[in-house]
Amino acid sequence: MEYKVPHRIREGYGMRDEAIEQAAERGIRLIISVDTGIRAFAAADTATRCGLDLIVTDHHLPQSEACPRRSPSSTLTRRVRVSQQVAVRAGVAFKIAQALLEESGRERLLPSFLKMVAIATIADAVPLIGESRVFAKLGWKDCASR
Repeated sequence: MEYKVPHRIREGYGMRDEAIEQAAERGIRLIISVDTGIRAFAAADTATRCGLDLIVTDHHLPQSEACPRRSPSSTLTRRVRVSQQVAVRAGVAFKIAQALLEESGRERLLPSFLKMVAIATIADAVPLIGESRVFAKLGWKDCASR
C-alpha cells in the first residue's frame, strides 16, 4: 500500500494523469481518491486506460451525470456516505476508514482516529456544522481528556 499527497503549489489541485500513470508503472491496481476527482473524467479515463480501478470520494456532488462505467458499484462506495457538511479531507478519509473497518468487523478502532480528524477540522477553519461538528466535538473531547 502506498499513498500520495500532492503538493498543492507544485502539482496543483485535482487528480493528475502523470500520477496515475506512475502508479500503474509501479504495479498499483487500485487508487482511492480522498476529497478529489468527482469531476475528473479525464483522470478516470487515464486510470481505465492504465488498467487501474478508481474509487473517487469527495464531499462535493457531481455537476452532471457520470458515465455508467464510472458509477459506484462496489459495497464500499455504496456504504461511504459523506455529507455535504464534511468539508475537510480528513473527514472524508475518516468516512472511508469507517466503511472499511465496519466491513471488516473492526469498528472498535474508529475512536483512535477521531483526534486527528478533530485537529484537521479545527485547523482547516471550516464551519462546524453537520458531521464536521461531530468530528470536532468527539475528537477534541478525547484530546482534552489526555
